Amino acid sequence: MVRKYNIKKRSSKSTYEETDMKKAIDLVAKGGSIRKVADRCGVKRETLRHKIKIIKSPGMKFGLTSNYSHQKIFTDVQENSITDYLKMCCKIFYGLTTKVCCKLAYETAVVNKNVLCRGLRKK
Repeated sequence: MVRKYNIKKRSSKSTYEETDMKKAIDLVAKGGSIRKVADRCGVKRETLRHKIKIIKSPGMKFGLTSNYSHQKIFTDVQENSITDYLKMCCKIFYGLTTKVCCKLAYETAVVNKNVLCRGLRKK
């Protein structure tokens, strides 16, 4: 029986723009509620709450843009090539288990000499 693999969508992290965050902070400063402003501006409520908390604390520096690039192991090109390879394997009905996919990603990172976090390094 053929398996159907559901390709997960990318997370919704860092989907807001700097202008949206500035607008949301201004609206909250004018007296709007964090929940309503977050919904209106398309910003996550907890992220907005955290940014406002940082603004109110003295001496803290912050940026309004999100920064998830420090957690990336692969470049966008490498990630797309792995994704294309896995999609091709699915199309030719070559079922890959989750463990095999993780092993493929690890080996690709080692071959490309990417920096791995401590949890991914083999001892």
